[in-house]
Amino acid sequence: MIQRVRPGQGCADVAQVRVRVVATLLAAFVAGCSSTPTPPADDAATDVTRDASLPTDVPVVTDVPAATDVPAATDVPAATDVPAVTDAPAVIDVPVVIDVPVVIDVPAVTDVPVVTDVPVVTDVPAVIDVPAVIDVTLDAGVTDVPPAVDAPADVVAIGDAGLHCTTIPVGLAPVGVLYDGTNIWVADENGANIYKISAATGAVLAVYTGGHGAQYIAFDGTRVWITNPGDNTVTAIHATTGAIATYPVPGTPDGITFDGANVWIANYADGTVTELRTSTGAVVGTFPVGTHNTTTHPRLLAYDGTYVWVTLFGDGAVERLVAATGASAGRFTVPSAYAIVYDGANMWVTGALTDSVTKLRASTGAVIGTYPAGREPNGIAFDGTRIWMTDQVVPSGTGAPGTLTGIVAATGAPVGTFDVGQRPQWVASDGTRLWVTNGSDNTVSRCTFP
Repeated sequence: MIQRVRPGQGCADVAQVRVRVVATLLAAFVAGCSSTPTPPADDAATDVTRDASLPTDVPVVTDVPAATDVPAATDVPAATDVPAVTDAPAVIDVPVVIDVPVVIDVPAVTDVPVVTDVPVVTDVPAVIDVPAVIDVTLDAGVTDVPPAVDAPADVVAIGDAGLHCTTIPVGLAPVGVLYDGTNIWVADENGANIYKISAATGAVLAVYTGGHGAQYIAFDGTRVWITNPGDNTVTAIHATTGAIATYPVPGTPDGITFDGANVWIANYADGTVTELRTSTGAVVGTFPVGTHNTTTHPRLLAYDGTYVWVTLFGDGAVERLVAATGASAGRFTVPSAYAIVYDGANMWVTGALTDSVTKLRASTGAVIGTYPAGREPNGIAFDGTRIWMTDQVVPSGTGAPGTLTGIVAATGAPVGTFDVGQRPQWVASDGTRLWVTNGSDNTVSRCTFP
């Protein structure tokens, strides 16, 4: 019978089985050729042993296993049976890993309304409330100076900003005001006193006795000069030591300016301008201006680096004098010319009775333009960008404060009009703040833009 190969049998066992099978087949074949075959009785009885009658030398026939024995190469069931390897559901089942709802749920983190709500931070009124800062204190030894008082800050819209002013008491009927690079100086007309005030804090630092009817002020880098029309003198106060000197001048001194070497004074009553040497107070010369009579009324002056300009209120003009010689270098019409200031290229002249301001080119005297101002513009100042004028007249019987009007120097465009004190006289800029003397309420306004 033919034996089956059992799993696990080696190649040698298989070869032996195949040899027996071949031998049996050959024996059967030989028997069939020699006699009539008899049917086999039973598989179990079949004798698969070699017949003794068969030839035993069968090497050639049996030497085939090596050529035909490929089962070991083709038997790959164990290699191809990869179910256990490819069965990776547990590996690729990553739902638990990619389920990140809890991680990306950040509502509580991104909900920042409380953080971005900054009104409380930007609400700084209490910080910019300067009245408390302007605590006027006096130097030791200075007496009879009323303490500064806080006036309600008057804020007027100017685009997104406003002008904030506080006031400081300064004697009786203050007129002139000047900045010397560190401090503010105020001339008190009726009290004949000169106030030195810290520009940084508003504190009154000292009070000096000046001449009668103290009016306008100039600074030569060392001494502060004040005109006194009541006694036809000028007072010079050393800005640091407070040492005082007084010099007589002809006529009735009004406006004053410094040309880098000497001071020039407008003599209101006699139609002249006087030049004084700053080192000694000696008169360098007195020069006629305008129509040179008692109605010419030279008022205020400005210096442009070459010429000294003087307003001739009675003549309705401005005249410029060569600073080196005092010679006239031209006269230009400006009706009711009163205050004057230089902006680095042009002269600005207020028309006190025309409620206007005129811009003239300093190099030629040509009129560039005339612009609206407030009621009877009096004082004038340049802050580096804008021209500021005091408007001393308000509607009669209203009790309204005086105002300050500003325009852009480059274009003449209006900046705005702002309330200050009663009957404002003069204005000065310290580069950050505006200082305005208020003749009727005996104060100086200290004004800033927020």
